[in-house]
Amino acid sequence: ELSLAVTATGRTITLADTGENVELAADQTGTVTFAAATTTNTTNSVSLTTTAARAINILSFTDYATVTLDSSDGAMTFGGATFSGDQLATVILTGDNAIDFGAAVISNTTTDAAAVVVNASAMTAAVDLDMGGGAGEAETFIGGSGVDTITLTADSDSGDAYSVTTNAGADVVSVNL
Repeated sequence: ELSLAVTATGRTITLADTGENVELAADQTGTVTFAAATTTNTTNSVSLTTTAARAINILSFTDYATVTLDSSDGAMTFGGATFSGDQLATVILTGDNAIDFGAAVISNTTTDAAAVVVNASAMTAAVDLDMGGGAGEAETFIGGSGVDTITLTADSDSGDAYSVTTNAGADVVSVNL
C-alpha cells in the first residue's frame, strides 16, 4: 500500500499491475497520474482509498483497465475536469461516504475506445455523476443504495443508449440534452 500524505501534483506514480492500493491521505489539488508497470494489459487494476474527506482535482491512469474508488473512510469530491485512462473500462465505487465527481468527466482516452462502465452497486452513500456522452466516456451507471444523482448532459457519441440502473436509493436521473 502506498500512502500519499502530500499533494502529488504533476507526478507520475508507477505501481504494480494489479492489487495495488493507494491511500489518499492528503487532498490532491493538481494532476496526478498512476501508471501500471506493464503496458497495455486489459486486466490491470488499482484501488484508491481515503483517510478522511478529500478534495481531488485531476486523476489520470495509464495502462489500468479497472479503477476502484473506496470512500469508506472519507468522502471524495472531484474539482477537476478529468478522470481518465488510456485503458479505462470500469470504475468501481464502494464505501459509505459520498463520491461527487462534480464536472469531472470519466473517460477512456484511447481513439475509438468503448464507453466506460461506472459500477456503484456496492456504495451505501450518494454518487453525483454527469455523463457527457463524448467518445469513450461513461455511458453505463449501476447505482447502489445511496441517493445517487446522475445527469445525462449530451447525446451519446457511440450511438448506443445510456444505461442507468438505480437500486435502493431515491435516485435522481436528469436528462439535460
